[in-house]
Amino acid sequence: APPAIITEQMDAGFRYSITPELRLVAGLFDVRKPYFALAPGRVFRQLGEVRNRGIEMSLAGQITPRLNIVLGAVLLDARVSGDAVDLGLIGKKPVTSIGRSINGAINWNVPWVEGLSLDLAYEGTSDRVANAANTLEIPARYALALGGRYRFDLLGKPATFRAQVPSVNNAYGFNNIGEGFYYNLPRRFQMSLTVDM
Repeated sequence: APPAIITEQMDAGFRYSITPELRLVAGLFDVRKPYFALAPGRVFRQLGEVRNRGIEMSLAGQITPRLNIVLGAVLLDARVSGDAVDLGLIGKKPVTSIGRSINGAINWNVPWVEGLSLDLAYEGTSDRVANAANTLEIPARYALALGGRYRFDLLGKPATFRAQVPSVNNAYGFNNIGEGFYYNLPRRFQMSLTVDM
């Protein structure tokens, strides 16, 4: 396990109320800390320093009394520096680095059926660095999800029935945690019933 580390962070931002129910938040950030990853000899150790700087934005709230939105985006410039980079042992970008990430969801409360809401979600990322040498990248991908939720009483208890089709567009792709990979699940249909007892 890596030791406790010291990080440096600078950030600035603002929040603007477009309406009393809809807010825009944006910020700039610069974070610097020691960089730990697998060295070429397959040993997990400190390989230099990583600097993450970028912009993050979000828009959240009610557009109408029945329509809500949550939208967020991060534009990131991540760079590794140190002897391992100078010697060409590792690349200049940290593993799992994503230059652009956008996530959003819209939720609509159906007016003619009390307790029923429909939602649409979007998740998109740019190429992602997949190894310390920066010789492997996971391609950009986006996924759409459609869903619905119905809130009702079941035997006097609050209940929610949820149905969703994640990855409507059947987006093929991988994600990574460190230098380990996992496959994004394909298009599927899932349901759940939750009851507060």
